[in-house]
Amino acid sequence: MITLFKLARSDVDRYIAVSSATKALLNKKCGIDSNKIEIIHNFTNLNKFHPNVAVSKKLLNQFEGRGFKIGFVGRFDEVKGCQFLIKALSQLPFEAHLIFVGDGETRKQLNDLTIELGLQDKVTFLGFVNSPEHVYRLFDVLVLPSIAEAFGNVIIEAQACGVPVIASNVSGPAEIITHGENGLLFTPENPSELAQSIEMIYRTPQLRASIVKKGLEKINEYRLEEYINKINLIYVQLK
Repeated sequence: MITLFKLARSDVDRYIAVSSATKALLNKKCGIDSNKIEIIHNFTNLNKFHPNVAVSKKLLNQFEGRGFKIGFVGRFDEVKGCQFLIKALSQLPFEAHLIFVGDGETRKQLNDLTIELGLQDKVTFLGFVNSPEHVYRLFDVLVLPSIAEAFGNVIIEAQACGVPVIASNVSGPAEIITHGENGLLFTPENPSELAQSIEMIYRTPQLRASIVKKGLEKINEYRLEEYINKINLIYVQLK
């Protein structure tokens, strides 16, 4: 891929990066002039992801009475840091249940870690879900514990559904979340700090409500219409 970018440098007028981190990577690894790279964050469909999305009765019944529900949505690989989320769960001093939505190459390792920590009754692997918007509303909090992340679409999807978000303080999520305002950030690969952040959301309903409110306000920046306007502006500038 890097070779392809290098070969195309002289023929491409503008590159679009989903974050400042992606822009820096294109500049450093591919030698692309930073003046040719525009940052346009990803968009989310607010007709699909919104606070009034219904949760199926089957899911509600499945997780009824299982405590504070912590969600993860995404693929399972090392860079997503799911192992740190499981370790954080083991440190929580209150009843909580971790719900994984997705699949991937580290599924077995995550399952093994769950067993090793004796958390079988507190972790559920739902697998791949076609319509994740119906699952977001089940969560009391969404966590994205990535070691590295170019952007983090699940953050804006969850925010659009009125779900508070905790994410690792890496480049992509840090461009979406202002700590303490529309979400919480924690040091990556630090399960103890993550556990403290989850407990803060659990024990401080005022903070949770404020984060949800600010998230819903900021989500308008990621509307499809806003994305199209920014793309069109690039074409206008190139004329």
